[in-house]
Amino acid sequence: MKKLSLSVISLTIVFFLCLFIGLSLNGCSPDKSEEYTGPVESLKIGLAPYTADFFGLLFLAEIQGFFKEQGLGITFVSMPSGADAIKALRKGSVDMGTSTEFPFVTEVIQGRNLKVITTVYRGDVVYIASRRDRGIRKPSDLKGKKIAVTLGTQLEFFLARYLLYHGMTLEDIHIIDTRLQSLIDPLLSGEADGVVCAEPDLKIVRSEIGDIINSWPLQNEQPTYAVIVCRGEFVKYHPNLTKRFLQALRKAELYYQDNPQKSRAQILDYPARKDSVFKDDLPFMSYGLYLEKPFLVMLEDEARWFIARGQSDAMDVPNFLDFIYFDGLDSVKPDGISIIR
Repeated sequence: MKKLSLSVISLTIVFFLCLFIGLSLNGCSPDKSEEYTGPVESLKIGLAPYTADFFGLLFLAEIQGFFKEQGLGITFVSMPSGADAIKALRKGSVDMGTSTEFPFVTEVIQGRNLKVITTVYRGDVVYIASRRDRGIRKPSDLKGKKIAVTLGTQLEFFLARYLLYHGMTLEDIHIIDTRLQSLIDPLLSGEADGVVCAEPDLKIVRSEIGDIINSWPLQNEQPTYAVIVCRGEFVKYHPNLTKRFLQALRKAELYYQDNPQKSRAQILDYPARKDSVFKDDLPFMSYGLYLEKPFLVMLEDEARWFIARGQSDAMDVPNFLDFIYFDGLDSVKPDGISIIR
């Protein structure tokens, strides 16, 4: 009788073990019900060539056919700047805009109903380079000097915060307002004593006049983010399309992690990034889909700066939780979200 009971127990264990293995294998295989079989839907994405490399995951998703798998036809619409890409949302000329978070904050504090659906890159890339032959050997020596920077951009924000940390304000220096595409020219020509620029431009400066250059990072370990933004109405009426778009980007993220060298070469060859800030020397980028706490902190810090400068009618920092679309990323990469909702 004991042998019979043991046999029954053994058979029961084997049955449930087989059932568990079968369910596990089924869970590891692609879910055919999730495959998109509907018509191709078009998406126009505003993209500034200068910052295009921050959005390398979009290029990989296109190159590898991940957008096509999700029934998406992507058109990249060239924009003069990230700010223009975000403003184009208001005009309806694009469905999605790409930029750093700074232009997004600018639009939100002006009352625009926009939503970040994900960040795709984070990094510390902003520096100030200064000439030692102009007597600049430490940050306090910047006082009274001529500094080239693009006003109204994140570069100005980081410069203002850096100066404040060292006991100065923007009024303590002479600003030369310079276009992004020619930022380092005043420094190289000697017109400016220093320049606020991204890391790739800093590399050029070092190659040209590196023997007389000091440089300091401006971000104080607070990363800047590359964001993908939609109108609030878009995600409201197209939640499935937004999810499929993010699913394609998630596959691109995993592809990049598994094939970093090959991915870098593919991004470098993609036509839309031809005039990017990184030129022909793309570093290994910290790509990834995230909605993380430091991102929210950055949005709030930039909003406070705008308000303090009187560049907004608002007196209080917006609740940026209302301007982030969590459902899409939550459906494809829930562990990429650390913002407490």
